[in-house]
Amino acid sequence: MYAYYSGGGSTVISGPVDGNGNLKVSQQGSVDNARTGNRYGSISNSAVVTAPTAGAAIATVTVFDAYYEVDVTVGFGGTAESTAIDNFILQHGSTTVATLPVANAANTQSQTYRFYVNPGSDTDLTVRASGAGSAGSKYKATITITRQI
Repeated sequence: MYAYYSGGGSTVISGPVDGNGNLKVSQQGSVDNARTGNRYGSISNSAVVTAPTAGAAIATVTVFDAYYEVDVTVGFGGTAESTAIDNFILQHGSTTVATLPVANAANTQSQTYRFYVNPGSDTDLTVRASGAGSAGSKYKATITITRQI
């Protein structure tokens, strides 16, 4: 019997159990460690982007067909943005999930925004700049996902 992993390779279940009642599993091919870790626990990504273009990705994590708690914080570095406070958006694939407001001031950070998602398939959650950043502005974001079940 073969169970295929979308990240490449396959898992062979032989036997299916050994003399101690343990399931026997052997790995064939490579496994992407980041995707495997993401599938079973918590992972985060943080980044700072200077003067991003409209829609530029700031921080991204990949989620799978599971239920996740998603925590997001956004803010500005040493230079504040000169436009509206809704400069950040959270996207699930190409769909905008939420606008993430933050005060327009240097060295700021938003409250932690918490979401729960079950995407139904492998996809990315991405914090993006909703519009173009002004010269010298520094957009920062942290996105953390934790598998719930």
